[in-house]
Amino acid sequence: MSIYNISEKNKFKIEKLFDNWTDSLIPSAISGCMGYVWCDDEVNPKSAQIINAGFCYFAGEPNEELSFNMPDDIVGEEIILVPLNGKWDRYLCDMYEERITPGTRYAIKRESDTIFNIEKLEGFISRLDNNYSIKDIECNEDIFNQAIAEKWSEDMGINFKSFDDYAKRGMGIGIVHDGKLVAGASSYTVYPEGIEITIHCMDEYRQRGLATVCGAALILKCLKKNLHPNWDARTMISVKLAEKLGYHFYRQYRVYNLVIGA
Repeated sequence: MSIYNISEKNKFKIEKLFDNWTDSLIPSAISGCMGYVWCDDEVNPKSAQIINAGFCYFAGEPNEELSFNMPDDIVGEEIILVPLNGKWDRYLCDMYEERITPGTRYAIKRESDTIFNIEKLEGFISRLDNNYSIKDIECNEDIFNQAIAEKWSEDMGINFKSFDDYAKRGMGIGIVHDGKLVAGASSYTVYPEGIEITIHCMDEYRQRGLATVCGAALILKCLKKNLHPNWDARTMISVKLAEKLGYHFYRQYRVYNLVIGA
């Protein structure tokens, strides 16, 4: 048995295996924007795997080779395994046993952008204290470099090759206090129709409404560019923020955390 790093011209053949999933990291990889796609057969795939930005998705029929197919460059790092059906869920538990730790994530509905109340979003931004300033990250290399230099904020640029790559394909909102990035919302990944939003705030600046402000500003920026601001939540706190900004909760789903090489 062999697995294939599927070619660009054949990626469309695995789309049906990922039906009914709202996570934008999947179309990001299938479209060739970011990440990698493998399958069991390029002509008639029955099993597929997508690895993108620290997530590993399994679809179709369980396949042993795919289940252990992990990038060499992430040894010692954690990756989130996402089984897209019950067969893969049971299979990964059997294959990895105590090496994986179960967790939960929360899917947000992917709806028409008409769900957003523009005036409400603008209202959130207008209430930002004058001690803070808003910066477009893709226009400010210093803010981008600040983001990727700190653990709390690195997700705002970690999946891009460089600032130039980010400036070309990504977008983000940084909130700055005394010249220092203290909160931000950014494209975690990109796909043809939009971005996957990630929002972060420095611990000392939490509970000040900064996440709401930068989230609202990034959503408005996406809408102006006819891009969808996709949202998938790690915690219920993130779900509540999404709902505050106009999104609607869809469902929770099981994931597994795995440290490669552990």
